[in-house]
Amino acid sequence: GFAIPINKVKRKLEEVRAYGKLRQVRLDFEAIDITPYVQQSMELISTQGALIYRMEKNGSASKAGLQPGDQIQKVNGRVVKNRRDFLVQLYGATVGEKLKLEGLRNKQPIQLDYEIQPVAK
Repeated sequence: GFAIPINKVKRKLEEVRAYGKLRQVRLDFEAIDITPYVQQSMELISTQGALIYRMEKNGSASKAGLQPGDQIQKVNGRVVKNRRDFLVQLYGATVGEKLKLEGLRNKQPIQLDYEIQPVAK
């Protein structure tokens, strides 16, 4: 079966009412899977999560404190298994929503608030 959580449906309906459409989510960074090779070369503790690879200067990710090399392991308390899982959680959010990202930077825990931005017109 396929089910969408009712809270997510309600948020999307509110956006359609407010803006007349669903606004597309825009990410200003790239993330990659943490393969065993990436784990070893970057000296990461595990392969769980997604690794921030590139970012736009002065974008919302940069303003939130995200940095290349950050290993994101949770979004709003939900475990991130890999890059795909991370992107599914981000693209499932609503424009303007603030997400709590948790992970590691240089093997130290980090927590950041990242606000979902719309695609520029």
